[in-house]
Amino acid sequence: MATSEVEVVVVVDATTTRSDMRTDRGLSVLIHVNRGDGVTRRILLDSCTSKEVFLNNMNALGVDLSTVEAALVSHGHDDHTGGLGVICQAGVPVWIHSGAFINRYAVDSENAITRTLTIPEECRQAAKTFPHTHLVSTFTQVMPGIYVSGTVPRIPGVKEHLSPTHRKMEVITGKEMAVPDHVDDDMFVIVERTPGSAKPSQCILITGCGHSGLINDVEYARQNGFNVVGVIGGLHLGYASDEQISEVVSYCIKNLTFVYPLHCTSERAEVALTNAGLVPCKTGCGSRIPIKWA
Repeated sequence: MATSEVEVVVVVDATTTRSDMRTDRGLSVLIHVNRGDGVTRRILLDSCTSKEVFLNNMNALGVDLSTVEAALVSHGHDDHTGGLGVICQAGVPVWIHSGAFINRYAVDSENAITRTLTIPEECRQAAKTFPHTHLVSTFTQVMPGIYVSGTVPRIPGVKEHLSPTHRKMEVITGKEMAVPDHVDDDMFVIVERTPGSAKPSQCILITGCGHSGLINDVEYARQNGFNVVGVIGGLHLGYASDEQISEVVSYCIKNLTFVYPLHCTSERAEVALTNAGLVPCKTGCGSRIPIKWA
């Protein structure tokens, strides 16, 4: 069983390392996996807010969508699904949570809607009607060594990483109402070092926003037989207290060898993780993150 050579490429984020790549408030990353057979497999996680930015940056990286083997959607927010329509048009199989298609909004202090957070309608319909869309809700293997988590159970007493202004629409006693959104469709991706090895197998964990909470994510991966050595992605700690950020950093120090914070992690949390020696380097659009297995 060969050890996987894994590289994670930042396609879209809020900062860039290259003048030919555009930024966006959303996120998109490309996972390159080589199992020692000379074949590089490409797996996409998310497609930012703007399909134009997404396509520009994919082109800048020299990646044709037709060479991507799977497109994974971390959750049903607009800043992770803007390119979903063109992904379906390119015929790339999609894995998305069955609960990702609901209507979502941000509200102000008076509970008035300020903007929509729903998957763009064109993209939502494309994914719903695409014959190669896979709806998941539980831990699912996408291909050997690549998994999506499905719904992440929240551990009692462990904080989720949510936005207090986010709402979802639910029908309650016959009336559609806006209720707090716990983003139950939030999923992470697992990339194994050696597919088929005895459990627990060494792996990395990649998030879109990490609304479930980093600790919940890693512990759920462990429950499913995976030894997470590092985390890459958005951690959504902008609304977290200093105490909560310290709790996450302490957990990472004890359980992980590296963290690459992207997207919605927040400057406070990035600084705390960096000061703890967990962040090897800063990243932006175009950054290539080679995985160094312990």
